[in-house]
Amino acid sequence: MSINFKTLIISVFILSISGCKSVQNNKPMMGKDLAGKIESADYTFIPRMAISADGRALQLSSTFSLRISHDSIIADLPYYGRAYVSSRPPACSGLKFISSKFDYNIKKNDSGSNINISTSDTDAKFNLLLTINNKGNASLTVNENSRQSIVFYGYIE
Repeated sequence: MSINFKTLIISVFILSISGCKSVQNNKPMMGKDLAGKIESADYTFIPRMAISADGRALQLSSTFSLRISHDSIIADLPYYGRAYVSSRPPACSGLKFISSKFDYNIKKNDSGSNINISTSDTDAKFNLLLTINNKGNASLTVNENSRQSIVFYGYIE
């Protein structure tokens, strides 16, 4: 019985070390790499916190993302807030969509970039404002006509 307990303790220790290592590797992208990714529209926004329009803040797991590429946007984000239209099935309650027809506009400033993305081929028209600072930290504001807006804070990968 003590061998099983020792095995359990060693397993937990190894898992905790590997878990810490993977968390340390999730750092925001910085510098010229970041600027190049933004210009070429080839990066992923990883949200860590969501703030609904009523001010409720929620910490998020690492399973959510907004993937930007030159030919598509893939959104897999949660939604917390008031929806004005209830015709969507519960499985579609988050902000989940794929768009291949969108406008992508960048405005650079000294502290980073503001990127405005508008979809035109999704069921609901999404307007995304992604503000990325030079250190790779970012905020994403999502607007859609049938829901209150929501803001996400995270980083670029």
